[in-house]
Amino acid sequence: MTSNRAWWREPRVYAWAAWDFATTPFSALVSTVIYPTFFKEVCLNGVREGDFLWGLTGSLAMVLVVLLAPAAGAYADAAAAKRKLLIACTVLNILSTALFATLGPGTAVAAMILYITAGLGYQGGSVFYNAFLPEVAPRNRRGAVSGLGDGLGYVGALVSMGIAFPYLRTNSLQGMPESMAPLFLFIAGFMLLFSLPAFLFVKDRTPPLVGSRVSITAALSRQWNTLRNIRRYRNTFLFLFAFLLYTDAVTTMSLFVSIYARSRNMNLDVIVMIFLISQITAAPGTFLMGRLADKIGAKPTISILIVLWIAVLGYAMFASSFIDFLIIGLMAGVGVGALTTVSRTMMSLVSPAAHQAEFFGFFAVAGRASAVLGPPLFGAVSSLTGDLRYALPALMLLLAAALVLVQRVDTGTNAEGGSHPG
Repeated sequence: MTSNRAWWREPRVYAWAAWDFATTPFSALVSTVIYPTFFKEVCLNGVREGDFLWGLTGSLAMVLVVLLAPAAGAYADAAAAKRKLLIACTVLNILSTALFATLGPGTAVAAMILYITAGLGYQGGSVFYNAFLPEVAPRNRRGAVSGLGDGLGYVGALVSMGIAFPYLRTNSLQGMPESMAPLFLFIAGFMLLFSLPAFLFVKDRTPPLVGSRVSITAALSRQWNTLRNIRRYRNTFLFLFAFLLYTDAVTTMSLFVSIYARSRNMNLDVIVMIFLISQITAAPGTFLMGRLADKIGAKPTISILIVLWIAVLGYAMFASSFIDFLIIGLMAGVGVGALTTVSRTMMSLVSPAAHQAEFFGFFAVAGRASAVLGPPLFGAVSSLTGDLRYALPALMLLLAAALVLVQRVDTGTNAEGGSHPG
């Protein structure tokens, strides 16, 4: 573990954070901006069923993560294999992204399979990346280090977008599937190059469990034993439930924000511009909130961020002008990344030392499952009232419930405090 006094001088810290810089472009540029349109308009030739198949593809990728992440984490803990699995998942993501370059009209099945494997690699890699946080950062500096990783992730996304934008501007997806091949290869190469520091310098420091039979079957048994004795890990699962609730609210708002802004008569180009401007506060806000978590604690910082999101949603109920939505965008820019950063720090504090990767697997499951409750609740209230504005209090209630639960989480009963059973 790094020195409390000079953590910023440790190469391992920057090598670990480089993984976020390397891989965030896949999430921000490929998954969000390019691939959905490419999938529907090119691989499926623009057929009406494209939206359904894209939704199905994304769901299948998430289902695999939900099914595999905790067991893979349990195996990584028992075998001290976080580094090996981080490399394997990242390489799977890189290879799948590079193979996007082979896709064209009529390749729907291949496009679905490759995106599922790419998504599995990216999401799986994040489990082991997160689980390394306690090993690369001292306990009282995890907020800053976590913020550094997420902050560099935003920078990586902006750098890759800046490089890709001129190419996207001069090439059309429709009728030019081959024009996307260089872009996919660029993203794959970007991820490979900047992942190398993590591959080379971030290594497991916790030895394999002595006397444990390390296998997939043993990992599943270890996971089942954790769930069977869930009361022994009540504090950890209490935070996971709170995390699911507040992430659900934030995820839902992210899914509906452009639709909501349109309902308030905002033009699409203005919405895109506000989104880009919001990134100004995202990277520094993420790092600064991580530092705040080190000073006052992860739990109080999460509470502040939840209150910030309640304020954002409350303000949004009365927003009607460009200035209103710009303020909301800047506030949300701080809130989205910072909440992820501090939640990761909190998870590292309340997880048992011998189960870090396993519980970060459950953390990934909670993050993926967060899209289950909020969107249909938001949509149902909006449909019944005829106005998206009246659905916002439903999300505010989710946040309020999460805030209450967070207060009940004891950050003193963690692995290093010794209160958790191993």
